Amino acid sequence: MKILSLRLVDFRSYRSYILKPSEHKNIILGENGRGKTNLLEAIGMCINGKSFRNSKDKDLINFQAEAMCIEAKADIAGLIYDIKILMTKEVKTIYINEKVIKSLRELAQIGSKVVFTPDDIFMIKGSPQDRRNFLDSCLENLTYIYEFNNKNYKKVLAQRNKLLKMRNTKDFDSLINIYDRQLVKYGSYLIRSRKRYIDRLLQVSALNFKKIFSQDAKFHISYKSCLEYMEDEREMQKEFLKLLKDNLERDRYFGNTSIGPHREDLEFYFNQKDLKDFGSQGQVRSAVLALKISECQLVKELRGINPILLLDDVFSELDEKRRKDLFSNLGDLQSFITTTDFDIYEEDANIIRI
Repeated sequence: MKILSLRLVDFRSYRSYILKPSEHKNIILGENGRGKTNLLEAIGMCINGKSFRNSKDKDLINFQAEAMCIEAKADIAGLIYDIKILMTKEVKTIYINEKVIKSLRELAQIGSKVVFTPDDIFMIKGSPQDRRNFLDSCLENLTYIYEFNNKNYKKVLAQRNKLLKMRNTKDFDSLINIYDRQLVKYGSYLIRSRKRYIDRLLQVSALNFKKIFSQDAKFHISYKSCLEYMEDEREMQKEFLKLLKDNLERDRYFGNTSIGPHREDLEFYFNQKDLKDFGSQGQVRSAVLALKISECQLVKELRGINPILLLDDVFSELDEKRRKDLFSNLGDLQSFITTTDFDIYEEDANIIRI
């Protein structure tokens, strides 16, 4: 996927702006507060209709305006798409080739993006939820089926937890059996999908970490799951159901579900040391970048399209050598990279001054 042109009208700080980017590396250069991240955000919205900053839609409209517009022309696998997003403070309408789409999924199905922000270091340094969010976003970038199962799992989990908090419910036994079977159905799919993805992610990211950080570096990912992976899906579901039954009394006492994919975690290692506890800022940032580039490569491998790579303030904590190694590892991806460093130089990059 390549963005060929972009036009903004009253999007955040941009009253009117036109961009014709390079098909490969684009460096967005400017001082703090000039709108570099806003531009990345607009590019990202053309791909899945949502802000990677989790902003409310109305906050995307320039404070002097009542509506905003983003228009983009994109090349996706040799086909040209015209994408248009019109937004008022009440309504968001998205067009693909002048036709209104009914759901954001229609937009996400034709393209893909991978985003790095400074907050992504929390996928390693932060909570288990941060790491689960990273893993879920990777898999939802590949298939809607994962997103469907994840949403349904969370819905059933909330219902089960609500039931566990009720002390005197005459239908408890029948209801808990219904919720357990639904939880096992959706949860087993999540666990199996995560395990298969992590196995492939580890292979690719270990190589990318060597390229970005050091050829001698050893990078490893460990998936901490409540269940061992089984080739037989039915056997795995039986084991999951058994664990839920075995922990039912404990769950009733605490009022929440203690077993399932919502309790799992990832651990990242550099030369056999846990990056969360012992990694330097440079090591952690290099690991996150290796994971993001690997995510791009797996999107291409499994979906057959190149995602667009958006890198916000990526050069902090990276010395000149690792910056060059990062550039050389981007391959044929179209990338947009923000920086405040006016000394940055990359021979074949398009410089966009903001």
